[in-house]
Amino acid sequence: MSYVGYVPLLCEYGARMHQQTGRPLRILEIGVLQGTTTFSLATNLLHLRIPFVLEAIDIFIREEVKQQRNQTIGLPQTVRFVEENSLNILQQLCAYNARVRTQPSEGEPYDLSLAAPQTTEAPILYDIVLVDGDHNFETVSRECELLQSLTHPHTIFLFDD
Repeated sequence: MSYVGYVPLLCEYGARMHQQTGRPLRILEIGVLQGTTTFSLATNLLHLRIPFVLEAIDIFIREEVKQQRNQTIGLPQTVRFVEENSLNILQQLCAYNARVRTQPSEGEPYDLSLAAPQTTEAPILYDIVLVDGDHNFETVSRECELLQSLTHPHTIFLFDD
């Protein structure tokens, strides 16, 4: 399933969040499939000139989805596909956040190349999280546990199935 019906709401939220914080909207999508939500949300945010970074995780990302991203103006700079198990990536992000919250260091185990330039390391906190990946209780419950340290009190979560 896609969250296309929620795109107007998410864009409105994104505009308000960006206006309040002055930073790009940060979006995490778990489960890409055909990229329907990814492309709808990303192209609408681009059209509305709302700066964002969208990281989409899936164990397998179809070649045609990768090509569509690469052929759509503005998306290669703002949409990052991560072809990996979501739990592995979420654990890496949590480890990164734990490290920068306690003591900043030089090496970055996580590629922040799409993030807005920062003068200091900062925790990664998502404003919107879309969960539609592995549809089993164990995986989703573990994803939810890990997402607690990757979100803030105003993060919007959408779950499917």
